[in-house]
Amino acid sequence: MHADKQNALTSDAKLDASDRYTVVMVTYNSAHLLDRCFERLRGGVSTLIVDNASKDKSVSKIREVAPHASILVNGFNEGFGKAANRALHEVETEFAILVSPDCLVEQSTIEQLIILADRWDSAAIISPILVEEDGNKTRCHDQDLFSREEISRSRKDEPFPSGDLCAGFVQNAVSLLRMKALKKTGLFDENIFLFYEDDDLCIRLRRDGWSLVLAPNLLAIHLSGTSSNLSRALLIRRRYYHMAWSRLYLEAKYRGRSRGFVLGITNFILFLGKLFSALITLNRTKITRDMARVEGTFDFLCGFSSCRSKESKK
Repeated sequence: MHADKQNALTSDAKLDASDRYTVVMVTYNSAHLLDRCFERLRGGVSTLIVDNASKDKSVSKIREVAPHASILVNGFNEGFGKAANRALHEVETEFAILVSPDCLVEQSTIEQLIILADRWDSAAIISPILVEEDGNKTRCHDQDLFSREEISRSRKDEPFPSGDLCAGFVQNAVSLLRMKALKKTGLFDENIFLFYEDDDLCIRLRRDGWSLVLAPNLLAIHLSGTSSNLSRALLIRRRYYHMAWSRLYLEAKYRGRSRGFVLGITNFILFLGKLFSALITLNRTKITRDMARVEGTFDFLCGFSSCRSKESKK
């Protein structure tokens, strides 16, 4: 009897799933990825895509491979969180399925995520595990940002979970978002241009009593480092500038402005030392990385928005 009931639940979830979720995606110079991404996603499902002022043919490619999608085109690059929020404000379904254009997710995985959401009605986010194309798994869960500072950064020997679990953080590259939870807690923090916006959302959801679930038996393929076709140097600058700025922003947001300032001064000295070392060795990659870290830290200490970075507008 129990098995029959479970089979009926699974069947019903598959039958009704397309009316219960909206695919949400943010693109930025992502035209080279969209063919593969939308090969896996079912046509006809409610889909909202925000393009962050791409300079390639992302918008025309979306119209080609996903003619059913509603496209919102930004006049300039607003950052991930603000762009995602623009779409999430338009979602009318029970769930949003957040999909990065550099991820490949099967329709059956989305259906299983919804089944899990029905099973755990306290879960605000449910995420599959991400694997690289060569089959290597990516660590997709963790403790919350501040708790994991006490954990060793080298965790290669830590086993991957064998079953569903609640975590302090789950990845948002592919994830089910329960809209009821996000409407109560709030969407992504739009002060964060890039990086750590998922950490911030996870912290706020858990503080409001919601759970974050990793489903390691469900898989999505992550084409690592390919969400944009910008040059490698520009990607490095953008990544490390925003990682430096956003980390300090969260320190100040949750631990107070004085803690954010102290960490900023500490990091500025640290990154400046690393930059000098890179200049001595003439390592161009490290020079680019550490210059970006110094700039991001300096901008935060001066009270500048991360959106003022030149890379933010490219």
